[in-house]
Amino acid sequence: MNKLLTLLFIIITTVCNGTEQEPDLIYYEGNCLSLFTGYYFPSPLETYFYQNKIKYPFDALSTANYRGHIASWIIVNDSLFLTEIAIQSKRFQPSDYNIASKDSTNSKNGVFADWFSGIISSSEYRHDTIVNLGDRYLIDSTSILLKTYYFHLRNGKLIDKQIINEEGSEDHGLTSEYNLLNLNENYISYYLRLGVSDQITFQNKKGYLKGNYGLSPILILYSNDHLKWPYNWENESRSGAPNCNWHISNDSLFLDSVTLKSGLSYNSIKSVPIALNEIFPLGENREYIFGDWVSGVYSIEYGERVAKDKYSNYKTFEVSEYILFRLNKGIVEEYWLLPGDFNFNKLKKKIEPGLKQVIQELKTHNIRQ
Repeated sequence: MNKLLTLLFIIITTVCNGTEQEPDLIYYEGNCLSLFTGYYFPSPLETYFYQNKIKYPFDALSTANYRGHIASWIIVNDSLFLTEIAIQSKRFQPSDYNIASKDSTNSKNGVFADWFSGIISSSEYRHDTIVNLGDRYLIDSTSILLKTYYFHLRNGKLIDKQIINEEGSEDHGLTSEYNLLNLNENYISYYLRLGVSDQITFQNKKGYLKGNYGLSPILILYSNDHLKWPYNWENESRSGAPNCNWHISNDSLFLDSVTLKSGLSYNSIKSVPIALNEIFPLGENREYIFGDWVSGVYSIEYGERVAKDKYSNYKTFEVSEYILFRLNKGIVEEYWLLPGDFNFNKLKKKIEPGLKQVIQELKTHNIRQ
């Protein structure tokens, strides 16, 4: 029982390496559950803004609430609805932040969360006490954990559920197609590693590729839809976030390799290479693929990881040089070389219009994913 019921807590505190996050609330079959959230993977509400490429409107409230809100949800008729958003002592309706389902259908239950696909982990407590402290909710830590619920959703619809009670028995509920504990690990691991930047070689120098809202450009092949990526969390045998190596030659972008990144350990990443002809049905092996599906503005960051001081093991990446460039179907149309101390927030009045436009476009793409 203890192993099953505390599995998610161990995962979250391990990857967060810090304060446990205040949960959202989710109502299911008359029970108020605490919905686990984490710093390294998005809550259902966070995914709304990231996937729709909308600037995230909430500021962190504390180290225990980085996402800046507590959302309330309900599952009715196997559908997930957003009912309310709380920020400290204030309550907001989803419409206050222009949150709507894709078909904008109104419901007495709230806003249908058809944007969300993934695993929701929640817990039910005995004598659960939710205390309103004015600036936040607090779940009584002396409560006894009764059940852990895992909800598997696709586009807001409940596909499967798995409930583990205090005796350790499991109720699969809808189907038994997936082991949702494993799927939940895959889901957290996928988003934890999604932020690992692709690498790119340009002018015989290797750096980190930035753009496409923090996602690898290979996902553009799949409309940046994680469900369409064949190695997402639902692939129980080979799940991982895409991480690629690229190079630019003769003003053309080429994909050299694809690796699946996974693993829940903060200091260890599992890397599994994927053959290019597995993704691109070529009929023969090739060393690289012309990235003719990639358009838009990108940047390359050159630099190195440097310790804060000689006594610290923690290293931060210090940029020594930037290259900003515009791609049109894999062809570099223009690019600019900038120093590592370039101030993107205070642009000089006399700046080349093309460079200014690229910087403005890059800023709109700087949405936390």
